[in-house]
Amino acid sequence: MKIYQWTSLFIAIAGLPYAQADDIVIDQVALQTEAIFDPQTIVANPMVGQQLFHTVYFNYDGAAVPSMTIEMVRDGATACEVTIPNFDSGNWVVFCNTPWTVESGKHTFEAILDLNNQISETDEQNNTGMVMFDIAGSGPTPTPTMQSTTTPGENLLYLFALSWLTQGFDPETLLTFLLNGNIPGLTPTPTPTDGGPTPTPTESGGSTFDFRDYFILANNSTWHYTGIQGTGTEDDFRWTVEDETQDIGGGKMATRIRTNTDEPSDEFNNHVDFWYKDPATGEIFFYGFHLPQPENFGIASIPVQDIVFTDPILIGGNGMTIGQTVIDSGTGEVNVVVFGNPQVTVGVVTSTIEFTGFLTTFETPLGTFTDVLRVVIDISAEVSGQTFEITNNTFFLKQGVGLIAQDQEPDMNDAEIQAIDEGQVAGVPITPN
Repeated sequence: MKIYQWTSLFIAIAGLPYAQADDIVIDQVALQTEAIFDPQTIVANPMVGQQLFHTVYFNYDGAAVPSMTIEMVRDGATACEVTIPNFDSGNWVVFCNTPWTVESGKHTFEAILDLNNQISETDEQNNTGMVMFDIAGSGPTPTPTMQSTTTPGENLLYLFALSWLTQGFDPETLLTFLLNGNIPGLTPTPTPTDGGPTPTPTESGGSTFDFRDYFILANNSTWHYTGIQGTGTEDDFRWTVEDETQDIGGGKMATRIRTNTDEPSDEFNNHVDFWYKDPATGEIFFYGFHLPQPENFGIASIPVQDIVFTDPILIGGNGMTIGQTVIDSGTGEVNVVVFGNPQVTVGVVTSTIEFTGFLTTFETPLGTFTDVLRVVIDISAEVSGQTFEITNNTFFLKQGVGLIAQDQEPDMNDAEIQAIDEGQVAGVPITPN
């Protein structure tokens, strides 16, 4: 087995996850044509007879340890194993020395880091990664355990396009979820913090509602959210409706909602989303976002820019009913610079939004809200012919207030449920009702 310790350059460009403090994280399990560090040698569609090397990219942020053992598994059997002496923080890539001759059929390739638990980690659930191929079929099976190789801009567009639905859900942990295969089941109904009965959705009895009444875009409005389940309050954040509006073309101006994280160094701090309410129909659309600071990766960078969707995503409209589903797709372009050359890449994001019911009560740090609308959102993104999915994002909305909680269970490194603890709408303090 060969080992390379390399810079964070490729991880940043590819949008792969960084390890959190005292944590070792798999970025990607792959097959490569050569046993060297060169992501361009990663093979997305192996062909029978090729000689390919079983590879794992990973990173570690923590104290040095005397050693760390890795096991590479092919089709359930150990392909190779190595112990790295004097293992320290950094970004690593490891190969099996002996190439695998590609055979037809379905095959799985796994990597298991810290096999003997030699490192005391903040998260022991992100040490295993897997990629699957059907050689006789269409090549790699697109599952959450596989990270496809795409151009830098395309992968990052996917990450950014998802951000509006997952405020506080940073790209690194999103891809950690996708890569490590922690597929969530149905999102549970949140349990009240006071230990009372678990609320259950109730049908609306056929009555209709206007989504714009639940998603507030009024000036002088702000909401603060804190973790009430999961890892704690380190991912707390605030939404604020800015006074400034955003030109989205066609003579239309969108509302800008800014995210400010309690942790100033968080990459989502000062991220701004563009929302538009059609004055004729009352429909709410997501129109894009503002990237507040450049992302510099050495050979590639993404400049500060406004990313305005040429085809926005419909979120909801008037006269909606419980059980209704809104399916729409949006298209956006992002400017990137690779090897000094400006480029533009395009991605398509599709959202499925289901209005599942009203909760009789919902407990938050601010107090008890009644008749809370529960919305479940599934997202898929297509880049370079590959489709990625993340499901069961759940949002809780109160009429006249807006978002009072969000369930981020798919994000294994974030507060699973974040709920409102203070705020105001149109200058009036929010009180539970």
